[in-house]
Amino acid sequence: RILGYDWGNDNNVRWAQSRLANGESMKGVLDSLAYGDETYKIIRENTNRIFGYDWGSNPDNVHWVQGRLAGGESMQDIMNSFAHK
Repeated sequence: RILGYDWGNDNNVRWAQSRLANGESMKGVLDSLAYGDETYKIIRENTNRIFGYDWGSNPDNVHWVQGRLAGGESMQDIMNSFAHK
């Protein structure tokens, strides 16, 4: 949901399980994904492609999208909202 592709390979699932087993909440795990480097890169690439200019070069823009992801929106929904503006 956050990254916009099937992230759930065995290694990634075990990573999330270990964080949960060590007392982190599911919200904390999802926040880690939403604010991670890979997500930042995906946001930049997709928004730049949609808008046709380097919208993602402004960290505030990317952090705004990351906040929406951390709040529960999917990458697909956010990108669709951009594409239909």
